[in-house]
Amino acid sequence: MDNNNTPITLTHPANLIAALPALLGFIPAESVVVVALKDVEVLFTARNDLTTISHTASTIMDTARRHKATSVFIVAISADDENAMQKAMATAQIAELLGLDVNNVLHTPSCDGPQTWTNLRTGDSGMTDDYRTSHVSVRLVMDGKAISTAREDLEERFALTEPATDPYMSMSLLDIARQVHAIMTGNGTLTAELAANIGHAVTSNIAFRDALLTVGSDNPRAATQLFIDVAGMLRDQVRAEVLTLVVALAGLAGNGALMNVAIETAQRTTTQLPTLIELIDLAAAAGISPTQLAQVIPDPDTARDTIGGDYTT
Repeated sequence: MDNNNTPITLTHPANLIAALPALLGFIPAESVVVVALKDVEVLFTARNDLTTISHTASTIMDTARRHKATSVFIVAISADDENAMQKAMATAQIAELLGLDVNNVLHTPSCDGPQTWTNLRTGDSGMTDDYRTSHVSVRLVMDGKAISTAREDLEERFALTEPATDPYMSMSLLDIARQVHAIMTGNGTLTAELAANIGHAVTSNIAFRDALLTVGSDNPRAATQLFIDVAGMLRDQVRAEVLTLVVALAGLAGNGALMNVAIETAQRTTTQLPTLIELIDLAAAAGISPTQLAQVIPDPDTARDTIGGDYTT
């Protein structure tokens, strides 16, 4: 679930469908997408597979209601017109049973380029806009948010790489934090030794793990990618602990799609999911915003005390 909090104008189905890849961070397929609005502000965008939406729709709509959504849009994306129509209409019924105003119930075979759209309630139809030129896409890409061609592209970013062995000599927490900050700012390079030290440190010292969230919050997008790369070099529980950083920082960056993939990767990595991942997963389901998530990370003074000095020098 992406918490966008983005003021946009979605007055026409063509505009709405073209905005979905930007709102989600990838091009959805074989999915039902719910966009919850509070007036013109996007509260969140939730995507589920067609095969699972019947099990999750009530949770999505209850979240929208509790966050005082004024309306929801429902879009089914599939080449199977009949199945898409059934799932979209059933989702709309659940929304209305919970007292939500359903603006549109739409179907399109694909979000990848201009396609036909159909309003399943009115029978109106037309052509979607190209997501590449959508004003929402342009704005978010200018802000540094990438759009993947498919969710699978996000999953590929979490592929395992050459494993880092246990560090021969442990780095100090301050050295680790300084190197992390340097890489985030384009002044350093990730090494296997650093990856191993990060893994060891965050697994054995939760306070330091949380302090690294403060370090990463200076540039959450860059930090997210760094810790994805670190996690690729690690295995088992240590990998899961580093994925905790990815989950939290992706959430801070407002990239719910990447956050969800990181959670799923951690779930496949270990049977002992780190508590912070479980808490963020529950909070995301409840519609927590990036601003609210930022309130739980240590302040800079606390982080410096934990790290042992100024990590920016």
